[in-house]
Amino acid sequence: MADASILSKVDGINKNLAALVKATANAFVGNAAQGQVTLSAAATTTVTNSVSQVGSFIILTPLNASAATLQGGATALYVVPANGSFKLKTANGSNAAGTEIIGFIIVNIA
Repeated sequence: MADASILSKVDGINKNLAALVKATANAFVGNAAQGQVTLSAAATTTVTNSVSQVGSFIILTPLNASAATLQGGATALYVVPANGSFKLKTANGSNAAGTEIIGFIIVNIA
C-alpha cells in the first residue's frame, strides 16, 4: 500500500500539471487555429483563416501520400502568411496535382 505522504505529493503534482496545461491552452485562445486544405492544381493555394497574421507561425503536415510526395521533393511547400489568409507555394514554382491534403496549425505569439 502506498504511503499517504507520497499520494499527497502525487496529487499536488497532478494539480500543478493540470493548472499548467490550462494556462498554456488559455495563452493561445484566439491566437491559434488548425485545419486542412486540399491544394489547388496550381503553384499557389490561398487559405483564408481569420487567425492568420503577417507574423503567424504556420506548421504544415501532409495528410495523404500525394502531399507527402510533394513535401519530399523540389516542390516542397513554403508559407507566405498575411492578415486573414496565407499562401502555400511550391518551392520550384511547379503546380501541385490538386489532390494533396495538407494539415496546418496557425500560432500567433504576441
